[in-house]
Amino acid sequence: MIGRQVTTPPCHVQAVNCIAVTPYHLLTGSDDSNVHVWSLARLLELDLTIEHEPQETLSNHRAAITAIVVSQSVNRDTNICISASKDKSCVIWNYQLGTPLRTVLFSSAPISLVLDPCARAFYASTEDRSLHAIEMFGDNALFGPQSGGEDSTAVQASAAFGAAPQEAGPATCLGLNYDGTILLSGHPQGQVRRWDLSSRTDSIELASLNANISNINFVSPLPSPKPTRPAAIVKPFLGSRSYEFTSQLASDIVNETRFSKLLNSSGLPQDMLEQAITAFQEPAGNVAGDAELQKENEELWEIINEQRALQKKTLERYVEATTTKV
Repeated sequence: MIGRQVTTPPCHVQAVNCIAVTPYHLLTGSDDSNVHVWSLARLLELDLTIEHEPQETLSNHRAAITAIVVSQSVNRDTNICISASKDKSCVIWNYQLGTPLRTVLFSSAPISLVLDPCARAFYASTEDRSLHAIEMFGDNALFGPQSGGEDSTAVQASAAFGAAPQEAGPATCLGLNYDGTILLSGHPQGQVRRWDLSSRTDSIELASLNANISNINFVSPLPSPKPTRPAAIVKPFLGSRSYEFTSQLASDIVNETRFSKLLNSSGLPQDMLEQAITAFQEPAGNVAGDAELQKENEELWEIINEQRALQKKTLERYVEATTTKV
């Protein structure tokens, strides 16, 4: 929110190449072949006495980390991430537990990854320009109760479903749309290519830029509204635990009433006009039905009044007979 440096925890011994973020964790991959899992709450802690250490260290690779993707699950048992490395492998992890779930071997080093929106598969591009689709929960599940072998057993990646043209070079980044049917790849020569995952046909060039494509990200079709906005940006003071943040509400807290809607609208609101038109267009059968009900009510009241009159006459005769006898 502030766009300024908050903390610089000592972590990797070599350069950090890639990061992945969830609402509660930050994952970093480095040339030192390690992936660190950080708690965002601890990283943003302003108290200098708290030591910033990774929550978990994932260290099964033997070469530099090239890419990391992570699922958005909040369940501790299903939090998975996938790391790619120059050792020609990808490792599927439960990153909160620090447990490797499966190692996938490639014929060439994977350099970019993207995870399916449902976390059922991931896609990898390799240095030889190939694109691979790895199903994690297919007939031969890679992990979980349906997996065929031990979690420590490495499996070979399936054959590539496509390859980038030689003039484009290997895909340096991948992006997947929100329903998992369209894959976009960015290339060193500036090309952006589109892959149809349903038909697995050859790719189509969408754009050609003048520089290396380093990142592709799809905009969410249902962006979440932001009810507040920061009124002022204040640099945090790392020597104190206190931090003041001033925010402004973007809209009224109270919901709009019918009166305020009428007051603020130009003319009659559309929904009121539609309601009135619908009332005028009601079928005539409803009116006839109401008349029928009214007639039945009148007949019932006539019967009730006749019964009351008969009861009154009977009571008068009874009183008269009793008086004469006395």
